[in-house]
Amino acid sequence: MDAIDALGSNRDIGHAWRGHMTACDARSAFLALKYAKGLACAMQAGAWDPAGDDETAEDRVRRLADGDPSGRGSFLEALARWHAAGRLKLEDLLRTKDDLALFSRVRRRLPGAAQDALRLPSPEALYLAVAPFAEAASRGAALSSKEAKRLESSRMRSEEHVEILVDAPGGLVLIPKTLEAAKHWGRGTRWCTSMEGRGNAFESYAQRGPLVVVRLADGGAFQYHAASGSCCDAADMSVSTRRILDAAPFLARSRRAAVELWTAGNWTSDMASLEDKDAFSFLGPKTESEWLWAVSARGNLLLEVPPSMLTREMCEAGRRSSGLRVVPESMRDHRMCSDAAGGDPSEMAWIPESVLDWSVCLRAVEEGGLLRTERHFAGRVPEKFLTEENLVPLAARHPEVLRELPRGKATFRIERAAARTDGTCVRWIPMRRRSLPLMRIAVAASPSAAAFLPSDPKFDALRLAAVRSNFAVLERVDPCLLTRELAEAAYASAEERNWIGVETRHFRFVPEGLLDVEKSAVLLRRTGGDIPRKDSAMIRRVRALADAEAFLDADILYEGKDGVVMTPKNIRDAELLSRCRKPSIG
Repeated sequence: MDAIDALGSNRDIGHAWRGHMTACDARSAFLALKYAKGLACAMQAGAWDPAGDDETAEDRVRRLADGDPSGRGSFLEALARWHAAGRLKLEDLLRTKDDLALFSRVRRRLPGAAQDALRLPSPEALYLAVAPFAEAASRGAALSSKEAKRLESSRMRSEEHVEILVDAPGGLVLIPKTLEAAKHWGRGTRWCTSMEGRGNAFESYAQRGPLVVVRLADGGAFQYHAASGSCCDAADMSVSTRRILDAAPFLARSRRAAVELWTAGNWTSDMASLEDKDAFSFLGPKTESEWLWAVSARGNLLLEVPPSMLTREMCEAGRRSSGLRVVPESMRDHRMCSDAAGGDPSEMAWIPESVLDWSVCLRAVEEGGLLRTERHFAGRVPEKFLTEENLVPLAARHPEVLRELPRGKATFRIERAAARTDGTCVRWIPMRRRSLPLMRIAVAASPSAAAFLPSDPKFDALRLAAVRSNFAVLERVDPCLLTRELAEAAYASAEERNWIGVETRHFRFVPEGLLDVEKSAVLLRRTGGDIPRKDSAMIRRVRALADAEAFLDADILYEGKDGVVMTPKNIRDAELLSRCRKPSIG
């Protein structure tokens, strides 16, 4: 019967696993592994789509599934590949979904290579492939003159909704202030800031800096955003700053609009050419306030600021935007480096050796969370600061520092300070160093530290005291060290507490014979129907009971055949069968 029961249990476990691990989950896991490097780049802080709290690559692939119109994962790999390559942002997912829906309808009418979404290099290529088949004349078509006149007289030109930088015969340059204005002035484009519904990204862009829209009299449109370094046309395809200036020469009438465009383009590849840089020669020398604004938006511009105009305020703005790496080493003072380490411990790599001290390291721990990630503390903090004088107070506040200390740096004073705060930190202390005095301190602070007591008999009394203090500790004791005395002590501890908080898991692993039949029956009555299905340890205890009454009182009956098979043969009487829901199966 035991073998049959075990086989049935394995069968059920297999069915449950297959039911949980759906085809979609398996597909997501496979793609997360295949494109792991690119997805990690997309999710890192400061990237195009930073990850949320505890978001994994597999979670990101599941979010990308929202952009698959097939509902079967047909286009999921294409979406994952584009996102990992930096060609698809989450904010454009719903728009790409519409393009894929159209693609699925017209793919047989496309050229051979374009019939497979995986062979298209980007969402832009997808759009160009399906654009001729769109039901609308063109998503980036020019606005009619009638529509342009209506817009000129609409309330969308009011100061409440827009800030107009240039109003010329050739077109408009403006900054939308509201979501409604962003949608209005983005009509006829594929911008994510003009979309309807929850996919609109205007608020996200506006929080980081002004979004500049250029509308041409002939219906063309451009949009650029300095803080994110994006410049695009009406089809939402990246364009050079030179192209925007050529199409909208009136933009030079507003110095602010021109400086915004120069700042937006400086990170893009087009600014690498002297020809494009010369296009902004009309700006002339930039003022200190202009440099300060530009550096605040794009920290890397600090590298281009003339040395005579470089100020500490400017360096601090560049540091907040792009980190210490863009700040000249001569300007990296103690205050700036301390602020940087407190915001992001990885910035410690850019702190000059002459500036780095223990106070900076402490700020990286207290505010930056340096100890939250394993193996970072020892790599960031110079060994000369790892003295007992520094580490004792640190261990008292952050016991996890024991996990990071190099071999030979942990002393008894450091370990004792950590154990007084959190006894379970002894798991990071080598077994040979877990002395009786240290373990007494650890168990007094956290009874669950008994799980890390050495097997030496001299620790048996301490282990017993921990179980008497809290019966739940029994669950964490090594099964090889379980004795009748420990089991009886845990049972007595539970009785003293009137069984408050007692769960089956605290006792079900206790080997048979360590608790007598009477106490096992009491446990069954206490836990009742909370016993998990096919809990082999508790079922063995049930079979050890001599009378059927204790089993019936425990009320652990299951549906159908399982309810009867799991019941000991010697107590399968008529009353028991009548209480089963499907006695005929048995």
